[in-house]
Amino acid sequence: MTYNITDKNSDILGLLLEAKEQGITLFLEDGRVRLKVKEGVELSDDFLKQLKEKKERIQQFLESEVGQYQDIRTSYIKNEIKPYDRNSNAKIPLSYAQERLWFIDKLQGSIAYHISGVMRIKGKLDIQLLNEALKLLINRHEALRTVFRDDDGIGYQHVMKSDDFQLTHVTKLSENTNIADFIDKTTSQAFDLANDYMLRATIVQENEESHVMILVLHHIASDGWSLPIVISELETYYQHLRDKTPVNLPPLPIQYTDYSIWQRNYLSGTILEEKLAYWKEKLQNAPVLNLPTDYVRPAVKSTEGALHRFKIDATTTAKLNKITNTNGATLFMTLLSAYKILLYRYTQQTDITVGTPIANREQEEIAGLVGFFINTIVLRNQLNTNEDFNSLLQQVKQTCLSAYTHQDVPFERIVDHLAVERDQSRSPLFQTMFIFQNTEEIGEMNLGESSVETVATTHTTAQFDLLFTAMETASEIAIHIEYVTALFKEETIARIAKHFENLLKSIADHADDSISNLAMLHTDEKAQLLNDFNATTVEYPQHETILSVFAKQVAERGNATALVFEEEKLSYQQLDARSNQVANYIVSKGVKANDFVPICAERSLEMYIGILGILKAGAAYVPIDTNNPVERIEFIINDINAEVVLTSSTQSELFNTIEKEILHLDQLEAEQLSSEAVAVTIVPSQLAYAIYTSGTTGLPKGVKNTHSGLLNRLFWMRNDVNITEKSVLLQKTPYVFDVSVWELLMPLITGCKLVIAKPEGHKDPVYLQNTIEKHQVSLVHFVPSMLAVFIETVEAEKCSSLQNIICSGEALPVQLVKDFKATFTNTSIHNYYGPTEAAIDVTAINLTNNDYEVTIPIGKPVANTNIYIVGDDMQLSPIGVSGEILIGGIQVSEGYINREVLTKEKFIESPFKTGERVYKTGDIARWLSDGNIAYIGRKDDQIKLRGYRIELGEIT
Repeated sequence: MTYNITDKNSDILGLLLEAKEQGITLFLEDGRVRLKVKEGVELSDDFLKQLKEKKERIQQFLESEVGQYQDIRTSYIKNEIKPYDRNSNAKIPLSYAQERLWFIDKLQGSIAYHISGVMRIKGKLDIQLLNEALKLLINRHEALRTVFRDDDGIGYQHVMKSDDFQLTHVTKLSENTNIADFIDKTTSQAFDLANDYMLRATIVQENEESHVMILVLHHIASDGWSLPIVISELETYYQHLRDKTPVNLPPLPIQYTDYSIWQRNYLSGTILEEKLAYWKEKLQNAPVLNLPTDYVRPAVKSTEGALHRFKIDATTTAKLNKITNTNGATLFMTLLSAYKILLYRYTQQTDITVGTPIANREQEEIAGLVGFFINTIVLRNQLNTNEDFNSLLQQVKQTCLSAYTHQDVPFERIVDHLAVERDQSRSPLFQTMFIFQNTEEIGEMNLGESSVETVATTHTTAQFDLLFTAMETASEIAIHIEYVTALFKEETIARIAKHFENLLKSIADHADDSISNLAMLHTDEKAQLLNDFNATTVEYPQHETILSVFAKQVAERGNATALVFEEEKLSYQQLDARSNQVANYIVSKGVKANDFVPICAERSLEMYIGILGILKAGAAYVPIDTNNPVERIEFIINDINAEVVLTSSTQSELFNTIEKEILHLDQLEAEQLSSEAVAVTIVPSQLAYAIYTSGTTGLPKGVKNTHSGLLNRLFWMRNDVNITEKSVLLQKTPYVFDVSVWELLMPLITGCKLVIAKPEGHKDPVYLQNTIEKHQVSLVHFVPSMLAVFIETVEAEKCSSLQNIICSGEALPVQLVKDFKATFTNTSIHNYYGPTEAAIDVTAINLTNNDYEVTIPIGKPVANTNIYIVGDDMQLSPIGVSGEILIGGIQVSEGYINREVLTKEKFIESPFKTGERVYKTGDIARWLSDGNIAYIGRKDDQIKLRGYRIELGEIT
């Protein structure tokens, strides 16, 4: 039977179900609402207040045909669990939950599924009586003396006698072992599920008046409700043996094996199919939660874990309780809603599934039974980031209430029914769990006249990526996070805890705010992300241009070699004179400041002279690949409204159909052009170049960059890798890539020598090796894929002049860096990152003295550049959390040529700094704790191949 839970009655149903979870049952008797409270459970004032306020509605609800609370348990009532025939020789099947744990144990062990209780006993202790008490306990609960055997691959339960059980008594620890280490070793010792009792007990004698008792149960035979039962009944049996008094324990109507048989019989056929249909609708195609981790996820899920504890203060707790009551929800629902916001902020996923355990002890006959009854339900919600917290809480409440009415379907059957693809690195359907507890598991206890107190233990296992357990104390909320240490560092979990605390405080004060506006970062962390990580302000000659700095080099180093190409050379004076000729020609054709002049030529001295000449004319150069189709060449020339085209006679046929002024750079002398300087004023804000990149619409887009941004980039790099007039640079990157810009223009500000590689020479590692050796090149750029080929091919000793290698354009693999360092022991390797839209590179890291095992970072922001990493809601992403890179500062481009709409979309006002423009890169990355940035990938389907930006939509 399926119930339609409406807003009218959902708060009442939630109250009743929450009460049931705490051991409180509400029912009708003689027309009045009655309470049945489990022994040891205390009614809180808040709960009693709710009951009084809603008494009439509770009665109406219990009397109604649709909402009748007893109907939630109809299946159990109509299908009473009865003892099976003990004389039968049939093999007892495993319950569904046991079956899953049995498989896990066979695959990878099940140490993470140990349940332990460690207590210090102060006073006299009779070890023999304790051993006998444990035997009586084990005899009472078959689950504790059940082993799990295998019959042709199918597991079954075999119940042993309690006779062979023996308490382990340690009278003295070895000198090199302390009690904490001994406890860790004892609680983590594996169970042999086929032969061991499912309860292991150890007593360590500290002295005559002090003992430590270590109880370890395997989850396959117990759950969170079972341990308090074990402790309580052990106390009863010890007292019985000590004082020779009657055992004050009611007989158990059934055993766990009875439950297993009942569950297999009842949850089958039509009933099971109907119940599974609900979960299929809710959980079909539930996405994997992609939590950012510190380490690469192991191929097989690790169970090594640790625990982090924190508290939510009394003021915040009181406010959260008020929000909870106002919404007719439970505190669990409120905390779960906040947790889902936390997961959204960390993953940018809005479809969130979280697991939570449910006691699943609805029948009275199993209430006091030790066994593995607990079930897991999966709570899935779609977050709308524009809705407020109260709206999300209402959605989560409905999800919980609906799930509670279908809680008896074993999680294992849901996984099987949905045919979830098995992934040994993750748990199925959900990767994180949220638990809410109302009271401590173990209360006060005495063994005879000896007092017993709980001993805190080290937590060393984890079942899920993250497991949050919240417990409401007298006035606060205590939370601990269990986490997998193979995935997360302790400092990361501490940040997660702080972010959850901040979120709860923000919710407590602003529950009417949209989810995206709720604050997660504390003030210090926000300052770190905005200011400390962006402390990049550096003085540079901001009133200069590339050309004014070059003029100083000509004056100081006129006779020094500026360019080398094959057997040709040009001094700085010669380069100055010949580029003046090009500038005079361009100006004579009417080209003005900020006009675009295309250049289409193979790598050569003439190509370089043409570029410099365009700059001297006050224009911006636009490189065109000589291998481009004529259609693309025509598109670019028309897009920039070019009046003049620079090329060489070997490429002239590309322009036969283009009616523009054409200057063949290899025929400058024939043009009889003046080599005197052009009287043109050039200022830093003028455009220097435009490079066409792949576009998201399939059309190439031209990116406009200024002298000021470019000059900042060049001066930063000059200092970063110590480029001087004695340096020798190799220019090998095709000039349609922005990396070529610094290769080409760095000599103009440093006075060093530039060796220009022959056309296609950048693809030939042997040619590159010979060129480096011949000219004693000190600095070269490689895309990582080409660097790998270079390392495999060349003889390192012939490249001993190399001082620095720069990598960019692709992800730099960890192994490649290791191979490089092993091959080039005296050469530094750097990793740069940057889009064409921000003057080449905006982050950098020197990897020479830095070793990374997982991912090579792209570094820290360069001089006078700001980097922000934000989520889809434009909120700052904290350290370790992925988001989109926004770039601010002097190097940000002026935008796209003739693409006003796209420019407004990609170049926006900074959300963090007044008057600053930022570029939305579409690149996903995250901050590391040291201020470096780890690149993750793209938001869109753009890829980079050997430095090319390619939209997959362009491939036909």
